[in-house]
Amino acid sequence: MQAQLISHALELSAGVRLTNFALVFVEKKPPFEVAVREITPADMDEAAKDNRAALRAFAIGLEKGRWPGKGGGMQDAKFLSRSNFNRDLASNRRAQLERNIFG
Repeated sequence: MQAQLISHALELSAGVRLTNFALVFVEKKPPFEVAVREITPADMDEAAKDNRAALRAFAIGLEKGRWPGKGGGMQDAKFLSRSNFNRDLASNRRAQLERNIFG
């Protein structure tokens, strides 16, 4: 879906139509093996259908203020807060960066 979304955006914004899309996988550790996998045209076509359905669902959610899914059609979005542990971890990381950068 992501590959098809990129392809569609490139076509709309720059007038460039992709004829294929490949993913490149590279190992992080030696021997740094590389694998290239091309996404099939049939899968790109299916992904286009999936993206259109997702965009329609998003548009309906915006229009009606109801979002389908495991939340049971909850009304509008809810806030998601970071845990205190995560907040402290981020604060410590920023402090360490500032010490390393500014001495």
